[in-house]
Amino acid sequence: MGKYLTGSAKTGEKIMENFSDFSYDFIEIDTSSKNPLYRFSWRFNSQHGYVSIRIKEASNKISNGSLIDTDRASSHKFDRPLGLYNDQTLFIVFKKMMKSLNIDVMEVYDDN
Repeated sequence: MGKYLTGSAKTGEKIMENFSDFSYDFIEIDTSSKNPLYRFSWRFNSQHGYVSIRIKEASNKISNGSLIDTDRASSHKFDRPLGLYNDQTLFIVFKKMMKSLNIDVMEVYDDN
């Protein structure tokens, strides 16, 4: 049986430990709100889905509501906000994704 993500604690750690199995592509920036939303597609073995990262533009902080989820056709479906489990490992993955767009983020903000 292959490796897959579950959306539980340390999802980011599993991605980083198996980074050669993880790929992502930038899709778009939604600037319709004060804090832009960056959307990526991702693939991990037979799973695929989207990452939506909201950035507080003035400080380049990532919202704790930023999300990784699977699409309907993916195996082993889940959705997981960054703030769930207070999990730094997923923040590291999101930070790496934003760095690919030359955007440096240093911390998470609570958007509630």
